[in-house]
Amino acid sequence: MRICMMAPWPSVHTDFWLKAAEDLGHEVHFLRIGALQGDSFPPGVQVHLLEPRRPMGLRYTGQISLGIQLHRFLQRTRPDVLHIHTVFGYRRWMELPWLWPLYHYHPLVITAWGGDLMVSPKASKFTRLLIQFALRSADMVLAASTPMLDAAHDLGVPRNRLHEMQFGIDTNLFSPIQETDLLRSDLNLGLGPVVYSPRAFTPTYNQLAIAEAIPKVLQAIPECRFLFQRRSDFHRPDYESQVQQILARSGVNHAARILNPMKYADMPRYYALSDVIVSVASHEGMPRSVLEAMACGAFPIVGDLPALREWITDRENGLILNSVEPTQIADAILNVLSDKTLTQKAAKINRGIIEEHFSGSYWLHKLDELYKEVAREKRESRA
Repeated sequence: MRICMMAPWPSVHTDFWLKAAEDLGHEVHFLRIGALQGDSFPPGVQVHLLEPRRPMGLRYTGQISLGIQLHRFLQRTRPDVLHIHTVFGYRRWMELPWLWPLYHYHPLVITAWGGDLMVSPKASKFTRLLIQFALRSADMVLAASTPMLDAAHDLGVPRNRLHEMQFGIDTNLFSPIQETDLLRSDLNLGLGPVVYSPRAFTPTYNQLAIAEAIPKVLQAIPECRFLFQRRSDFHRPDYESQVQQILARSGVNHAARILNPMKYADMPRYYALSDVIVSVASHEGMPRSVLEAMACGAFPIVGDLPALREWITDRENGLILNSVEPTQIADAILNVLSDKTLTQKAAKINRGIIEEHFSGSYWLHKLDELYKEVAREKRESRA
């Protein structure tokens, strides 16, 4: 089959989907509006870039030209499935000319991410209408949790078009069996416990609150060390700077490390090195980084989000915080680090959850089945 995807780039999620479609044996095209950052695409992916053209600088003509280019591209390429990741149609009314060809192509599959369903529809009435238009145009809508699927249904998507789809975890790669001694030495972490915040530097993930929690933890456990992750996707340098200022002002720079972006294959070592991961997002769907950490044995401290409550039971295989106050984060970290029985029990439970429900091979075959199903339905409807 010929699959055409549109998705944010660079992104580990997009990279996963492109490789997944290739592994299934499909002809994969990636369609991008505007300039491309990074070039590390899977080798077989055909990349197509469309640029807005503004004759004589006329206002809004760039969006119209994109609409024409998109229509011509889709008619020329004729993908068996057009797969859009995240609901693009919610930013500004002037984008409608180029969104229109996308949402009128069939078969159309949309994978909705957390903000698409949980946050953006609340921004304004017009935004909600645009998202409803996009979702209702799709032949199939995929999402990573029951609450997200319910939210899509509330926006008017029929149940028979809704399907759960996880990113999937490579349980051989993401395993607690990792060599971490050299990594611990390279990062100069000493022998104390390690707390890891693997999320991007953006306000959504509340690293400011995590940074402000560090002094209280160090008062009780001076040898504790904290890792923050600088990522290539969704990175806000200004927000990282604020975190660095808090670390310096609190006098805890010696206990914190800000890691540079890393290859996906290197991430399991950092999860396995960590005693605790902290992911206290204000909103999101099903965070893949939390699942990866659970697969590697790190104890999850997370925000109170519906998708996470499907898999994490408070004080059994994780801690669920009802706020992102620094004091609450610090107390949670201290409680976990003082209870080895809890962390050992949680590691076993979480590994079982990942192997049973989030195996990458299972979801890879599920995606293939859904592609074939939606393509077959469209062919039959045209017959």
